[in-house]
Amino acid sequence: MGNGTPDIDTEICIGCGDCESWCPTGAVKIVNGKATVVNPEACNYCTDCETICRSGAIRCPFEIVLVAK
Repeated sequence: MGNGTPDIDTEICIGCGDCESWCPTGAVKIVNGKATVVNPEACNYCTDCETICRSGAIRCPFEIVLVAK
């Protein structure tokens, strides 16, 4: 997607469902056998989906920057 949500390569995705099970906000679901960001507003940028993806189909192209208050 490139807009601050995970990029999912549906050619590589095997539809295992690990990302859906692991996503704490429900932003990623399996739709038609492939991982899909169904609720981009819910994504909290935790990168758990990228970490758990066994096929390497999910990439989180965003950078998390921590700023001191």
